[in-house]
Amino acid sequence: MRSLVAIALVTALGLSGSIAEAKRKKKQEVDFLALATIMLRDKHYDRAEQALMQVNLEDEDTDVGRYHLLYGLVRLHQSLYQDAGDAFEKAITAGLVEPMIHIHLAQARYGANDYEGTLAAFAKAEAKARTIPGSFLMRADAHHKLGDSRAAWNMLDAGLETHPDYAPLLRRKVFLAVELGLHRSAADLGREYIRATGGTFEDQLAIGWSLIESGSLDEGLAFLETANLENPGQRNVIMALSRAYKSKAMPRTAAELLEKLALVGDAQLAIEASELFRSAGQPLRALALNGRIVDSKARLRQRLAILLDLARYDMIASMERDLRRNGLLEDDSIRYAVAYAWFEEGDYEAAERLLTGVRDPELFRKAAEIRKAMQECRGERWKC
Repeated sequence: MRSLVAIALVTALGLSGSIAEAKRKKKQEVDFLALATIMLRDKHYDRAEQALMQVNLEDEDTDVGRYHLLYGLVRLHQSLYQDAGDAFEKAITAGLVEPMIHIHLAQARYGANDYEGTLAAFAKAEAKARTIPGSFLMRADAHHKLGDSRAAWNMLDAGLETHPDYAPLLRRKVFLAVELGLHRSAADLGREYIRATGGTFEDQLAIGWSLIESGSLDEGLAFLETANLENPGQRNVIMALSRAYKSKAMPRTAAELLEKLALVGDAQLAIEASELFRSAGQPLRALALNGRIVDSKARLRQRLAILLDLARYDMIASMERDLRRNGLLEDDSIRYAVAYAWFEEGDYEAAERLLTGVRDPELFRKAAEIRKAMQECRGERWKC
């Protein structure tokens, strides 16, 4: 009898142990979903993924829809957009109907460059999407990427009507206007955006340069000049202004802008500023800046070009040693230029010594002409 009681007791304990173990496992799986939720909230996406890996999807008590939703959010934050979208689709199939799932699906489809899928997902949660300012930006861009600029423009208008204080919508409309060639509208919208937001110089620079690149030079310059006045000394603004004035065939103004940066320590710009002064017919200012160029080869090349403009053959001839030391006389054009300088200075032996090494066919022909001239000069010195 005692043995039967003992067996019954052991059996009962075994059954209760099995039940307890099953409950423990079930509780453990629920906890993993809860843990993943906490990890997501705290932006520990890798840990959330690890927690989800412990979930038993075969258990009939597992909330599969919630699992796929959490997994989709993890993948979305990891920028694995295709995986995220697939997970959200599974969550919807599993019965989740909250509008935000479709919003997340739209984000995933957008990240995966599936613009039709983006718009379709937003359409299934239109009421919720209208409460999210960024959804209008995403939908406008999706329309634009699909080649429907009119729909993109209308979407931005709808967004501004619903969220008039959401400045990114107005900013995007500025650049869309630029892309569509609506330069006057783009400039007006740009000024409106700057007034509404206070406008950083980066905004002014971006709008101004976009207008310039699209062919509206004067409208773009107005933004850049304002940015320069309000933020003096900003390198990016000055560089953009200089490029704009160079495009406007105003090399002196472009050079003077770069000169300011070169003189306060940005020596890398000295060569460009010097070349612009040279183009503007200001060789002496070009020569002054040339001395600030750190790269000796670049400095010597440019100095030679400036001195040729000035016809200072004596100074060119005196550069031969430095040019040779820097290996620049291996360049036939430089070798010929120095030879010509010696010719002009009347030192025919020095000129001949350099002309002997010229190999370029065109320069070789010119060297022959100099030799002929030197021969004539030797015979009748008074002619030279």
